[in-house]
Amino acid sequence: MKSFVVCVLLLAAAPAIAGTVYGQVVTATGQPRPTNISFVDDSGNIVSVTADAKGHYEVTLQPGHYRVESDAGSVSPASLDVFHEPRTLKLVIAEAK
Repeated sequence: MKSFVVCVLLLAAAPAIAGTVYGQVVTATGQPRPTNISFVDDSGNIVSVTADAKGHYEVTLQPGHYRVESDAGSVSPASLDVFHEPRTLKLVIAEAK
């Protein structure tokens, strides 16, 4: 019985496996948009990444719900849920005029 309890405690203390989110940032007309992107979790922690000249980005995030923000304007989708598996996410920027 003691070894079973120890196994359960070790599994409960294991950190969540991070997930990779990658894709491209584009304008509403489909043009690549280099910009800074921030992913803000429900606790207010921020992970930022910069999309390159072709709008490509990649970020590793802990599982959870994130708000998505950009220096260039509002982002669609404005939020995402991250799980442990990789996922592709195309971000569309509605640039301020």
